[in-house]
Amino acid sequence: ILPAITIGCFSAGVLNLNNLRDRVNDAASGKNTLVVKIGLENAKYYHAFLLTVGMLTAVIYSLQSRAGVYQWIYLIAFVGIVRSIIIVQKNENPVALYPELKYLSLSTLLFTILFGIGLNV
Repeated sequence: ILPAITIGCFSAGVLNLNNLRDRVNDAASGKNTLVVKIGLENAKYYHAFLLTVGMLTAVIYSLQSRAGVYQWIYLIAFVGIVRSIIIVQKNENPVALYPELKYLSLSTLLFTILFGIGLNV
């Protein structure tokens, strides 16, 4: 279940980032996204929470399964995920989040590929 929680958190992080980026337009058009409901600052904390929980559950799974050295290869993807946390926390301009959505999506994909490879080596 821990790997599923990890992927779920990373996927929700991508969706949250999309809603952060579109927050102004969503509010203006009456869309009640979670970001609109909880506000910008809380949405930034929620983003950090989702990605941190995702990383922690992956590490806990690897520790519990007594992972070999190759299974830890997914840690490479954490660079992009931590980067997303930092950029979102510092962000003041929603337009600047456009490229970050791509980076977080690719980091999530990279994690998934590396995690799968690590399980099968």
